[in-house]
Amino acid sequence: MERGLCAKSLREAYSFQTKLLVNATRGQIVSALSAYRRELTPDANLLIYYAGHGYNDKETEKTYWLPVDAERDDSSNWIIADEITSGIRAIPARHVLVVSDSCYSGTLTRGLGEMLPRASEREQFLQRMAAGRSRTLMASGGDEPVADNGGSGHSVFADALLRGLREMDKGRFTAAELFRNYVEEAVAGRANQVPEYNPLRNSGHEAGDFVFVKVKVGDKTVEVTVSAPPAARVDPAQQELAFWSSMQNSTDAEDFKDYLARYPNGLYAGLARRRVAALTSAPPAGNTTRPAATPTSGGKPTNTTSAARVGGRAQQMQSRAGIEFVWLPAGSFMMGSEKYDGEKPVHRVTIGEGFYMGKYEVTQAQWQAVMGNNPSNFKGENLPVEQVSWDDAVSFVARLNGQNDGYTYRLPTEAEWEYAARAGTTGDYAGDLDAMAWYGNNSGRTRLDAAGILRTDSSNYYKRITENGGQTHAVGSKLPNAFGLFDMHGNVWEWCQDWYHDNYASAPTDGSAWLSGGEQKYRVLRGGSWDYSAGSLRSASRSYDSPDSRLRFDVIGFRVVAVARAS
Repeated sequence: MERGLCAKSLREAYSFQTKLLVNATRGQIVSALSAYRRELTPDANLLIYYAGHGYNDKETEKTYWLPVDAERDDSSNWIIADEITSGIRAIPARHVLVVSDSCYSGTLTRGLGEMLPRASEREQFLQRMAAGRSRTLMASGGDEPVADNGGSGHSVFADALLRGLREMDKGRFTAAELFRNYVEEAVAGRANQVPEYNPLRNSGHEAGDFVFVKVKVGDKTVEVTVSAPPAARVDPAQQELAFWSSMQNSTDAEDFKDYLARYPNGLYAGLARRRVAALTSAPPAGNTTRPAATPTSGGKPTNTTSAARVGGRAQQMQSRAGIEFVWLPAGSFMMGSEKYDGEKPVHRVTIGEGFYMGKYEVTQAQWQAVMGNNPSNFKGENLPVEQVSWDDAVSFVARLNGQNDGYTYRLPTEAEWEYAARAGTTGDYAGDLDAMAWYGNNSGRTRLDAAGILRTDSSNYYKRITENGGQTHAVGSKLPNAFGLFDMHGNVWEWCQDWYHDNYASAPTDGSAWLSGGEQKYRVLRGGSWDYSAGSLRSASRSYDSPDSRLRFDVIGFRVVAVARAS
């Protein structure tokens, strides 16, 4: 009953467009999430209300929604929390609020106990909340069963929520205010459950909150708006950036010549000249595969100019499977940062022996050649393979090793990855981030919006870059770092060998994989992706996921390390 009443309240008092799924199957729920990914715009607000059964598997520490077609002893139709959060992360709406009235629903949150700040100036507060890209969960309870009967045919939680939607006396308010004023104490005081309101775990939450705008109070219709911060003046540098953004993925050399004619000394002039040279010497149109390197024997380094030798070691080599590698010399660096507890303590790591690292993230063409399939969402031979779990990546590496081409292949250790990403630098990034990375944070810079109009967001809140195209991009289409490695910042997250630890206390200092202690149910991810913010792309930034999880849609891939086998 509460589902229909909640939909009616949202529709009549708040002018929501509503869609009601009664006794929904797994397919209907997943299909609805996929449809929102296609249909919603970046300015949309989406509220998902789930009232149903939930289950927490203590052995695997996984939580599920149980749709109507779920069977007790068969988990094939259960919906794992990871799938829910990943689907929501891919939806382009600015704000997504999930209201979950089910057992164990609180396990979907980050569990940070985050409380959004109260503002002394309410108008400015609402503007800040509306500006950020938010993904939040209002859960009827934490890691516990929840009560069904709260009166009038509603659950305790739904009864409190509906009352809040009716009685909230402000024309505009945030979901956090609704939770604090009407849900939290009312539910905890009437049932053996503690409701939660937190960012939704692994969903792309950055800042802000879901803002309700009441358009009808009783029989009276009112008009209220939440204004956006004023746009800043567009200067010539921003005009150049907009022009570059509009054509940087072109395959026509004339577009880059046009850029050089307008901006001969521009920020991207060097890259434009290289693109002109590459396109004017490229294979005829229709040949979309990367040109094959000089055939080699047993995966040994190619004898070409690009594989110049230093101290008897080739700077580059190509494996039998067609993967290009760059030689990284031995060296020391300071690993971590002081920005977050998970990146502390900063400590010196010494890489005692050099190694080869994949010049690019593993492409779909390379995956297809080795594995015989393509799991990726965004299809393209030179796009990075994605939707691959850590277990999948390890299987790929095992097949490379089965080719016996003179090298041992593996995933990089976390220390090797950061060493490679920093490439001798000590800051957050190994160069100009815009020139090096596909990512999803505007960080106050001017971009073209969906309508082709220049917009400047003066806040540091999340805003998807329009020129991203909403997907991954061909490997090597941005600038490399000083080691000659591409896409170490952005494009797709990359798997590492290590178990995840929540800080670096007692971490190895020799660059080896950390495979003791820690969260052994998780493996490390590095580098950020095309739809994550700039902060996630920092050289020291870390994340993690379950090794069997491939439910991250299109944001996780990997690259490979190679070490010469002893003769």
